[in-house]
Amino acid sequence: MSGAAVALAGDGRSVVERVESGFRWRRIAPSELASMLDPASDSNRYRFSEWQQSHDGATAAAEDDAIDPRGIVAWDCPSGRVVREVAFDLPKRPEVPDPHLSPSWGLSPDGEWLAVAGPTGVVRVLHLRDPSRDRELVGHASRVQGLAWSPGSTRLLSVASENTAEVRLWDIERSECTKTVPLVFFASIGPSAKFNADGSQFLVGNFGLPSSIR
Repeated sequence: MSGAAVALAGDGRSVVERVESGFRWRRIAPSELASMLDPASDSNRYRFSEWQQSHDGATAAAEDDAIDPRGIVAWDCPSGRVVREVAFDLPKRPEVPDPHLSPSWGLSPDGEWLAVAGPTGVVRVLHLRDPSRDRELVGHASRVQGLAWSPGSTRLLSVASENTAEVRLWDIERSECTKTVPLVFFASIGPSAKFNADGSQFLVGNFGLPSSIR
């Protein structure tokens, strides 16, 4: 490998690398993957972070914590072209990272949108190819620790924690909250939410007791 890897695809078949000219996406052979993951190799020079890919595999995004400010890079996979870079809205990186400041983000299943949120409670929904369609979803009064897209990429769940723990359901086209579900927050167990396969319901996990909500 000539570059330091930023992210490895979930199927282990492709990797995004940081090179002198920016970023590069490419396929890798099983033998190369084994070498990269071998503790005895020089794999310490590779940085892996969260990777998400659209359902058709044409768009991918990865968190790049090797840069400052931290952020996300999104690619057109067939060409390897970077379509957008997004910086997290975070305080200046401290010497000892605070896990509570870790941002949440999610690539929509259709590969068109990137949702990003963090300690401010504001959810930024960014169009990867047309920044004029970017929008902000405002309503949470505390840190957003989870995001989940509907299968059709038209709705978004955002999960806020701490004293105002809640799940909000957003209509992306209208930038409008259509449902709010209050939660009970426990410092050691954060809430979570996820859509079912057809998007007709979403599941809320709250203190280990999930419940389906239409």
